[in-house]
Amino acid sequence: MLTGHDLDAAYHEAAHAVVARAVGLPVHRVTIRGGGAGHTEVHGIDVDGILDRSDPALLAAVVAELQATLAGRAADRYRGIEPGDRQDRDRAVALAVAVTTSETDRRALLAFMENWTDRLVRRLWPAIDTVAHELARRRTITGRRIEEALRSVR
Repeated sequence: MLTGHDLDAAYHEAAHAVVARAVGLPVHRVTIRGGGAGHTEVHGIDVDGILDRSDPALLAAVVAELQATLAGRAADRYRGIEPGDRQDRDRAVALAVAVTTSETDRRALLAFMENWTDRLVRRLWPAIDTVAHELARRRTITGRRIEEALRSVR
C-alpha cells in the first residue's frame, strides 16, 4: 500500500535520477522502500580530501553531481514539504569543500547550486512526475526508464 511518505520518497528519488541523467551522470536504478526511504544508484565522484581545482573536467563533474545530489531536496521544496535527507546535504557539502578554498566560497557555491537545481527541477518536473508515479507503483525502476521519461520533456 502506498503511503504519503512513500510518495514523498518517490518524488525525492525521481528528482535525483532525472536530474542526474539530464546532466550526464549514469543512473543504474532507483528504489524506494516502505516508510519513505529510497536510494538512487549513480556512479559518483570519490571525494577524499581536496580535488584538483585546475581540472575543468573534474569541476564539471562536481557541478553535475552537486545538481543530482541537491535535486531531491529541490523536489521536496517544489512540492511544499520540508526538504529531507540530511545525507544529501552532507554529500553536497563534502563536494563543495573539495573544490573551494574558504567557507565563504563553499556557502556561495552551495547557494548558487541550490538555486540552479531548483530551476532545473521545475523545468524537468514532467519527467520527475512520470518517474515518481512509476516508482511508487513498481518500487524499483532502471536507468533506461528514466532516460525514456527524460526524452519526453527534451
